[in-house]
Amino acid sequence: MEPSNAKLIKRMGIEIVDKINTLYADKPQCTVLKLNKVLDIQEAIVGGRTDKQARSSLVIRPRVQLDQSHKYTVAIETVPGEAHFYATCIVTNGYIKVLDNIDRLNRYNNQSQCVKERPLKLYCFCKDQV
Repeated sequence: MEPSNAKLIKRMGIEIVDKINTLYADKPQCTVLKLNKVLDIQEAIVGGRTDKQARSSLVIRPRVQLDQSHKYTVAIETVPGEAHFYATCIVTNGYIKVLDNIDRLNRYNNQSQCVKERPLKLYCFCKDQV
């Protein structure tokens, strides 16, 4: 089930981009990325059921049902560079937490040639590419 709130969806995308930007905040040669658009969003599945269905089946522990957390997988596009990223967000009562593992879905080619650290090559868009 997708969240129906367009503002919440956009906020998740922005939170992902903000987290990416913090990964290379100490690299002035990298451009600050901005959210271009949210490409896809899906509620995460746990054991063949959505998180909500899994919680509602735990009648033995009713306190779990009060938890208003939802887990979503979100695909976004950033600019410049039109990079596509995929991340998981946990939304609890309007608060968004982006989990640490953010994946790049498309190739970065030479966009990140200004950084040597392999993990950062997935995220950095070099200022000399702009």
